[in-house]
Amino acid sequence: MKIQDIIAVPKSKGVTFPQLIDSYKKVGVSSYTYQIDEGNYSFIGFDGSQCIATLDGTPATVLADVNVLNLQDALTKVQQEKIDFPQFCVYAGLSGVLLWIVDLEQMVVQYKSISGDIIVSEKIPVL
Repeated sequence: MKIQDIIAVPKSKGVTFPQLIDSYKKVGVSSYTYQIDEGNYSFIGFDGSQCIATLDGTPATVLADVNVLNLQDALTKVQQEKIDFPQFCVYAGLSGVLLWIVDLEQMVVQYKSISGDIIVSEKIPVL
């Protein structure tokens, strides 16, 4: 897994999350974490390599109070392309999400709070 391969993965409008995940898998990513308050990604490769990148990330405020309904609403909106990634990050942070972990082997995303609790866990649709 090389940082230049990760950077080259298309993240433009119209690219679905399952397509993005498929592209990451093809360049050797096994999982990644996105941290909202820092606006960066931490990638782990199938070979154990690691790298940190900002890519399209922008730091956003994270509240300590968790609001599951607001997070689920934001997830629905971003999946329907009613909001973009930066807007989703703002809504997620205001819903109490500090980070999310994307497991490309298990095809699961876990959204976690400041205290480390899983707020929402959802399966990634397979292409």
